[in-house]
Amino acid sequence: MKILDPPSVRRRARLAADALGRARSEIDALNVFPVADGDTGTNLHLTMLAAAEAVESLPDDADAAVVWQTLSYGALVGARGNSGVIVSQALRGLAEVLKEGQDLRAGLLRAAAPAREAVARPVEGTVLSVLESAARAVQDVDGDLSEVARQAAGEARAALRRTPDQLEVLARSGVVDAGGAGAAIVLETLAAVITGSYTDRYEVPAPTARVAPSWPRSGRRAARSRSCPRRAGRLPAADRCGVTGRNGILVALRR
Repeated sequence: MKILDPPSVRRRARLAADALGRARSEIDALNVFPVADGDTGTNLHLTMLAAAEAVESLPDDADAAVVWQTLSYGALVGARGNSGVIVSQALRGLAEVLKEGQDLRAGLLRAAAPAREAVARPVEGTVLSVLESAARAVQDVDGDLSEVARQAAGEARAALRRTPDQLEVLARSGVVDAGGAGAAIVLETLAAVITGSYTDRYEVPAPTARVAPSWPRSGRRAARSRSCPRRAGRLPAADRCGVTGRNGILVALRR
């Protein structure tokens, strides 16, 4: 494939949502940072599902700019949890570039920027590291759209494997970063649509040690009550709202 046309953007969104849906329990099991509340996979699935349903609601003749903008908006208003907000911001950056053309290198680089900006205190060894590693890896790739997509997906997977070396809590728990695992799947499904190389299931590295929750299940409701609105479309008048995890990660959704 030489271009990401509107039908392929729709296919990509649906493939990512479905792949995350199949993998969400495995990703949930990796969830130890910033809090071990076991819902990162579910949140990422619901975020991408909202994006997919948004573009699928468009008329068949919608142009590329409209489709990309709708994908971005659908993810934004459907974002769930810290990981969903971060990925929705990455999709916003990608859409800002690809609605105007086919420069996937620039799109991936742009995607990493608002994702990092959405986090008040960024930490390496997370989804941010996976997105940025994938973007950096393709900047000097001498190849077509398919080659760029393949290299980005491959580097995302390699960066995911490195996350325990960057973040002690992951190494101690025997897991890779849950959000990073979801981001790797998002990039792998993008490559699948572009290259036409599909698979029934995307790998999620299994924990090598038991993952203990950082608080009792009875504490989850109170924690969620401190979160931003589940849908970004209901943001308060303030410039941003934030969710501070127990490890000091605060996701700030800026206008």
